[in-house]
Amino acid sequence: LYFRKIQFQDIWRKRVTIEELNTMFKTNYKRYVDFNRRVLELAVVEINEKTNIKVHYQPQKSQGSRAYDEIVFDLEFKDVLK
Repeated sequence: LYFRKIQFQDIWRKRVTIEELNTMFKTNYKRYVDFNRRVLELAVVEINEKTNIKVHYQPQKSQGSRAYDEIVFDLEFKDVLK
């Protein structure tokens, strides 16, 4: 995985650009809204339901930009003992 552990927390974080995600998922969505609704939300829901990983994400805008340029993913492992 490409995630980095946040110091003193059990959270792993990764910043990914929208272009990189389009390449990974083999899509070509120009607008973040479409990409989020049709690809990202579905993938995150499936990961959260079917694995012991919990994924959160937050879109980020670059300074002075009106459009989202990248997404910050936070990943943590669910308590397997429960």
